[in-house]
Amino acid sequence: MRANALIWKSPLFLISIALTTLLFFYSNSLLALFSYWWNSSDYSHGVLLPIISLYLIWLKRQPLANTVSSPQPVGLLLLFILSASWLVAKTIDIQFIERMAIIALFPTLIWTLLGNNKTKVILFPLTYLFFAAPAWDFFAIPLQNLTALASFKLLQLTNLPILLEEHHISIPAGKFLIAKACGGLRFFIAAAAISALYAHLNYRSLSRQLIFVAIALTGAIILNWIRVCIIIWIGQLTNMEHPIVEDHNSLGWWLFAAALLPLFYFGAKFQEQAETSPSPNNQTSTKKKNSTLLSFTLISMLILSTAPIALYFADKNSLANSSHQIAPPSAIKPWEMLSPSSNDWVPVFNGASTQYTQSYRSNTATIHLHTSYYAKQTQGTELINELNTLYDKKSWGLIHQTTQQIQLPNNETLKLQELQLQNSHQQTRIIWYWYQIADKNTIDPISAKLLELRKLIGKPPGSAVVALAIDNIKPIDQARQSLSTFLQSTYPAIRANFQDNYDVKVN
Repeated sequence: MRANALIWKSPLFLISIALTTLLFFYSNSLLALFSYWWNSSDYSHGVLLPIISLYLIWLKRQPLANTVSSPQPVGLLLLFILSASWLVAKTIDIQFIERMAIIALFPTLIWTLLGNNKTKVILFPLTYLFFAAPAWDFFAIPLQNLTALASFKLLQLTNLPILLEEHHISIPAGKFLIAKACGGLRFFIAAAAISALYAHLNYRSLSRQLIFVAIALTGAIILNWIRVCIIIWIGQLTNMEHPIVEDHNSLGWWLFAAALLPLFYFGAKFQEQAETSPSPNNQTSTKKKNSTLLSFTLISMLILSTAPIALYFADKNSLANSSHQIAPPSAIKPWEMLSPSSNDWVPVFNGASTQYTQSYRSNTATIHLHTSYYAKQTQGTELINELNTLYDKKSWGLIHQTTQQIQLPNNETLKLQELQLQNSHQQTRIIWYWYQIADKNTIDPISAKLLELRKLIGKPPGSAVVALAIDNIKPIDQARQSLSTFLQSTYPAIRANFQDNYDVKVN
């Protein structure tokens, strides 16, 4: 019995169950992160980093055993902040924050349970996963701009006739676009991850580590410039017919691999001896340490599990409403419902649970009404998404954007976003729209996202965009008057479309 008690109170066992809790409750986010690494050209190395981190920790097993642990109370607060950040990001579908939070939870949990001394021993392995975190995307545009300018300057030295227009490089044989992917972000991140690992294994002083990484990053940037210059020259020499002009990533990786050999060769000449392991320090009794660690483990598990459980019940409430349907309001005098809808206006809102576009006519105007409703939002099928649009941007151009306010029959003031469009045939279109988040209205996309958080406190789920359009009515004040008159007549019916959803109860 005593042996069993010692096992479940042992530090290794307690840390294992804490990590198991993290892996279990956040498994969906972890699988999504792995899928992101697997399918990303810039972050594909991410699938290897957890294995490398575990191996580096195993190499430090002896120093870890000789170091005293001291759980950190501040770590519990950080765990709470990170899990709350994950919950907010997951609820309103902000993948960047979700991924950053899920990666940060692992080193924070270890630091909370082991304390400063032991965490310092394995600090690099714990933070190594950040080399596959999406924060590196912030370097993409600066690298793109730098690559376009540097390649242009280098090619000018060869007397090749060349012209630079933003990110387009024109030569006699054709034109090249220096896209974000051409900026060399993938090589930059790979150089950072590999050089940091090499420096950690071979150098003890921080200054040598930073110098080595800086040399590697500088080399990666310059090699990418050379890659772009070679591709452009090959395009010129072959009249843009060489396969490398279309598929030029392979050249980059061959150059990158070749550059690693001299980098590691000269780096080895400055290698430092490994540090000696610290002597064991047993000033604190094992019984007291294990008791403290047990308390911190239980509290950490409680904190880690709270956010996913809250999200589960919020999603369950959303699922109960997923069968809710919306329908266009019936004809309301003097507005006659046209059937079928007689317009070419087709807003695009991907993944909407249900949507419609219906036209109405009176003696003075024809107005089109569109609603896209989301009972439950997930990544890629959400109300606020850059791929969603209220008009065809290839056919219509935005000439002005403003806001409008109208007074509704129930004395409520409704604020709307107004878009004024024009196409190549000089036809005009006015669009009014707002976001309906359960029982709240807003025209601000950020507010629409944040209002989704109310489902965590039991508020009804369900989000929609409601939009009206009118074509070729001049002057513009007459078009606005027709839209206002129509909305005052039909708003109660539009609102009633969602009211049944507010009243749904979860069994």
